[in-house]
Amino acid sequence: MKSLKIAFLILSVYSAFLWAQQKHSLWQITGGRNQVYLLGSVHLLDKDQYPLPEVFDKAFDQSEIIVFEVNLDSADLPEVQRKFINKGLFTKDTTLQDVLSDSVFTLVKNFCSQTGVPLQAFQKMKPWMLSLSLMQLKLKQMQFDPKYGIDQYFYRKAKKAKKKIQSLETIDFQIDLFGQFSLLEQNKLIQQTIEELNDFEKKMNLLVNAWNTGNASLLDSLMNESFSDYPKLYDKLLVRRNLNWLKKIERFLKLKNNYLVIVGAGHLVGEQGIIRMLKSKGYRVKQL
Repeated sequence: MKSLKIAFLILSVYSAFLWAQQKHSLWQITGGRNQVYLLGSVHLLDKDQYPLPEVFDKAFDQSEIIVFEVNLDSADLPEVQRKFINKGLFTKDTTLQDVLSDSVFTLVKNFCSQTGVPLQAFQKMKPWMLSLSLMQLKLKQMQFDPKYGIDQYFYRKAKKAKKKIQSLETIDFQIDLFGQFSLLEQNKLIQQTIEELNDFEKKMNLLVNAWNTGNASLLDSLMNESFSDYPKLYDKLLVRRNLNWLKKIERFLKLKNNYLVIVGAGHLVGEQGIIRMLKSKGYRVKQL
């Protein structure tokens, strides 16, 4: 059954390449006075994805203001690094094993055994930090790097062009978001992460192909279906944030300047994605 699903996904990507070659993960929203471009980002890519499609740079050139999820420079600030560590590590004698269920801790042990990563390296991490660390390790093994991510590329480009830069939320908000998860939710986050990592390389390659061809339905399936068994996590990590961002994007649409808004592609697609929300409010939406 699983092999059939993979075959279907591959077929979907191939069909998208044949019939929608001119589509990209970029949408143009028309407001009363301006244009807002929404670009779905893959946060980590490899260098082979460059140069990017010309339509991306055209949207950038036509936009006076570039908006990201967060101010990317803030992640390197010493005070932010300290907060991330303070929030993400256990103090005193508490360890990861103390807060995970036996079944989830077994998943972690087995994953470490399979990948050759010593379990001891993770014992002082809170579950949400472990989740991020496991994902980063896997992506690093696949030669995916944040410096080749879409947001990093356009952030550097915006600074060089001296464009006005804004953000939808703060890095503090993102750190605190994970810290607000209950222990049950953090157990589920670890379980969801490890389940996703089991076939992550195939999934990531399919995802990049879907992103390259602007296949929104496949992007939604690949990026969001893993949350189907974890609705509370999906609500906190995507839906609530999408609703907050939607309010800001609607404000942008009432202004005179053009905006390019760059967020994770998973936030744009799907039934509860920003594109669908904007369409439901009557805005004119065109995929470029």
